[in-house]
Amino acid sequence: MSSDQSNGAEPQPENSGQPGKAPRSMSATTTRRALAAVAAGAVVAAIATFAIAGGFNRSENLPTHSNGSGPQATGAVEGDAFSSAVAGDCLDWTPSNDPQEDRKDVAKVDCSEQHRFEVAAPLDLGVYPGAEFGPGSRYPGALRFAALRDEHCVPAVDSYLGAKFDPYGKFSVGLMFPSESGWASGERTLRCGLQFSSTAGTLLPFTGRVAEQDQSNIWDPGTCIGINQNVPTDPVDCAQPHAFEVISVVDLATQFPASMPSVEDQDKYLEGVCTQAANEYLGSADALRDKTLTLFWDNLELDSWLAGSRRVNCSVGKETDAGGFSTITGSAKGEILINGAAPVPPPPVPEGRSVPTPLPGAAPPGTDVAVSMTPGRFEELVGDALDLIPPQLAAAIDNVVVLVDDRNDEDPHLLGLYHGIALTERDSHYGGSLPDTITVYRDALLDICSSEEEVVHEVAVTVIHEVAHYFGIEEDRLHELGWG
Repeated sequence: MSSDQSNGAEPQPENSGQPGKAPRSMSATTTRRALAAVAAGAVVAAIATFAIAGGFNRSENLPTHSNGSGPQATGAVEGDAFSSAVAGDCLDWTPSNDPQEDRKDVAKVDCSEQHRFEVAAPLDLGVYPGAEFGPGSRYPGALRFAALRDEHCVPAVDSYLGAKFDPYGKFSVGLMFPSESGWASGERTLRCGLQFSSTAGTLLPFTGRVAEQDQSNIWDPGTCIGINQNVPTDPVDCAQPHAFEVISVVDLATQFPASMPSVEDQDKYLEGVCTQAANEYLGSADALRDKTLTLFWDNLELDSWLAGSRRVNCSVGKETDAGGFSTITGSAKGEILINGAAPVPPPPVPEGRSVPTPLPGAAPPGTDVAVSMTPGRFEELVGDALDLIPPQLAAAIDNVVVLVDDRNDEDPHLLGLYHGIALTERDSHYGGSLPDTITVYRDALLDICSSEEEVVHEVAVTVIHEVAHYFGIEEDRLHELGWG
């Protein structure tokens, strides 16, 4: 989000086990705007506590706990891999929409293969005194298991990773526990671990140990994140309704190789990088605005930086007035529908400068008597303003004529106007064209100034403003930079 307007963290379910954070945003007119908070219940992390469906069926050999040595194997075929798993083991299963079948074939796999859970530590509730977890005790339920996860698994995972867990990253803390039938049969062995979840909490397969990879919470460019009631869900084909589309991955370490940058410094860097990425991904500098899309990006928090995360996503979507996302159909690279209708491009932004930036402490424009100046002196000030352009940029100005006129016939209050083909829009077919023109309107500028000092300032701002249009910098961006 923009540094001066934030929506705060995205709402998380009570048992998510992972804090949320807000993306940074820039609107379709390239002015960064706040992307309002999505509806309550949206999740970035997994719903990180889940039961082993069907429990671990067994008729004998209940676990024993000698010398407090921890959980023992149940001996049950269905539960053997789970109950014998130790820190560093990776578990996988065949997912099923049927809760009676899901996770019944849990198996240990090599961590270099696809898996859905990496064990960080065993948790044996049988070693705790009291009646809560004793024989015949009542099934704790999801909320109690979530509390156990937060109490035991969060520190266990942090220790397992050597204090290198990214709480905002793509991995979340999970707890595998027996189902109600497994609990009734005496199962008290649980496993704390790590898992990779989609936006909606669906467990996704991943490869490799978490400690050996970047935990940055990113998606590959071209990924579209689905939508349900204005809330992001799981990745979908971009032809399907979705909330936003990822356009790039940015490695902040390339710009900030040493200490962690502030959010403000991240925003300054990402605004330019993500804007360039959007222009390249969408095919032109006008596509974002013409499609009425919003450009936004993530920021890294200190905990993420300390864990080694360095990468963030730039994405495009469409914010709603009430908060959340509009429904987009189609890839932003081509034709799209927003809430079922084709986007209507806004009117073109005027390229001329007509609103001055007063000097500090100066009276509002037009409140004092206009200053008088000879045409020769005014043209001299225009030349001085052109001399302010850095040599490397001045050398890039080609086929441009700077003119001075009294007023613009269509808008007498216009201070300056660029007319032509911007450098960023010229291609191999450009050639033999009439020169571009930058016109500075003398009388309009003198009207809003009460001293020669003000004229010097306003002429310089106007010239730089119009030259910037030649280089393809848009009106809104110039206002952000103080050259409005």
